Amino acid sequence: MQYKLAFLFALMVCSQALTLSESFGVLYTINDNRYQDLLTRMNGASFSDNRDTLLKTSITAFAFNCNQVLSLISTYTFESDRVVGLEILKDNILDPQNKATIINGFNNADYKKKATDILAKATACKTEGIAPEKFPFVTLPYKDQWNQTDLEALVRSINKAPYSDRKLQIAEDAITSTSKILTSEQACLLYESFSFSADMLALTEFVKDRIVGLTCEQVISILNRFFFQNDKLDALRAFKHNIIDVENKLTIVDMFTYIATKDEARKILDDLKPKSYLFGIPTGKVVFLLDVSGSMSTMFTLSNGQRVNRLDFVKKEFAKTVSNFDNSTEFTVFSYSSAVSQWKPTLQKATQANITDAINFSKKFGASGGTNIYGALQLAWAVPGVDTIYLLTDGSPSVGVQDTNKIIADLKAWNAKTPIQLNTIAFLMGTEKWDDKPASRKLMSALAEATNGIYRAVESDN
Repeated sequence: MQYKLAFLFALMVCSQALTLSESFGVLYTINDNRYQDLLTRMNGASFSDNRDTLLKTSITAFAFNCNQVLSLISTYTFESDRVVGLEILKDNILDPQNKATIINGFNNADYKKKATDILAKATACKTEGIAPEKFPFVTLPYKDQWNQTDLEALVRSINKAPYSDRKLQIAEDAITSTSKILTSEQACLLYESFSFSADMLALTEFVKDRIVGLTCEQVISILNRFFFQNDKLDALRAFKHNIIDVENKLTIVDMFTYIATKDEARKILDDLKPKSYLFGIPTGKVVFLLDVSGSMSTMFTLSNGQRVNRLDFVKKEFAKTVSNFDNSTEFTVFSYSSAVSQWKPTLQKATQANITDAINFSKKFGASGGTNIYGALQLAWAVPGVDTIYLLTDGSPSVGVQDTNKIIADLKAWNAKTPIQLNTIAFLMGTEKWDDKPASRKLMSALAEATNGIYRAVESDN
C-alpha cells in the first residue's frame, strides 16, 4: 500500500518546524508569555511530582535566567523539593555567573550547600535566541492529498455503518487503497466517526503513517476523544512521531490528569525532536539513495524567505532523520550522480558514533554529474538484510540504464527474488532548465508502485 506525499507540509494546516542549523533539540531563551504560563502552571500544580514533570518537559526546549529559575523552584513548598527542581534546571541556565541569586534563595544551610554543589560546575547553555510567540515554520504547499469532498463522502459512509467493525473496515479499505495522504484536519475529521477507544486505536494504526503531520493542539483534540488515561497514552505513543510543533509538547503533557500519567506522557515525548517529512519515519533496515547530480544545486525559496539549494536542504533533512533513529534501526547511505558513492556497503547500527559519521559523510556531498538511478538501485538491492530503500532524485536517469521500462522491469525481477519496499521522493523544488518534472514524477511513482512502496513528490517552481 502506498500514498503520495506531494509536498512536505500542508499549507497553513500542517507545517514542519525547520531549523537549518547544525544542532538538534534546539534550546530557546524562554519568552515572557511562555515563562508566565509555565510559572502559573507551576503555582497551580498540586504536588511536587507535577512540578517536576512540568520542568522536565520545559527543559527540552527552553533556557532560563537565574531569577526565573529561583521563581520556578520557589513554587515548591519544601526546600528539599526545590533542590530537586534545581537539579532538573541546572543545565538550562543562561547566566550561571548570577548563581548566587539562586543559592541565596535557600534558607536552610544544608540545602544552601546542596544548591551550591549543584551549580558549582554550571556553564552557560547555548540557545537559538528568544523563543518567538509562534515558532517559525517553513511551509510548502503540496498536492495529491485526499479531495475534501471525497473525504467527507467517506465519513458519511462510515457513519451509516451499523457496527464499529464495519466502520473500521470501510475506513481502512478506503485509506489504504489509495496513494493519497491525509491532511491533519482530515485525520481529525475521521476520528469524529468513532466513539470507542479500541476502535480509535485501531484507526490510528492505519492512519498514522498517512498523515502529513499533527500540531500539539490537534493531538490534544484526538486524545480528548479517549476516555481512559491509559488509552490516551497509547494513542500518544502512536502519534508522537507525527507531531510537528515539538516545542509545544508541554501542552500535551499538561492535559493528563494524574501525576503518573503526566510523567508517562512526558517520558513518551522526552526524546521527541523536529521531524523530517521528506523521508517519513524510517525504521528497520534502511538504505538511503541521495541524488547529488548537478541539478541538485538548483536554488529555491522557503516560505520564510530563505534561499537554499536542493542538495543543502536534503542534507539537512537527512541529518534530522537519522538523528532521530533509535538503536533498533540499521542503516547506510549512498550518494549517486554519474557514479555511486557508499558511506558503508553494509547496514550499520544506529549508534551515536555511526549517526555522526553518516551525517559527516553527507556534509561532503557536492552537486555535479548526471543521474545514475539504475546503478544506485542495483547496489542498494545487493545490501544484505535491507528491508526498505529511500530513493530521492530531482530528475530522470541520464547515466547508465536510461530506459525507464527496463528499470521498472528489472526492479520487479529483483523484488521478486529479494522483496524490499522502495520508497521514492521526487524532490522538484525550484526550476532548472533541464528539469523534466512530469517524467520524474512518473518514474518515481511507478518504482514505488512496483514494490508496494511510498511515493512523495515535493514540487514548486519558486
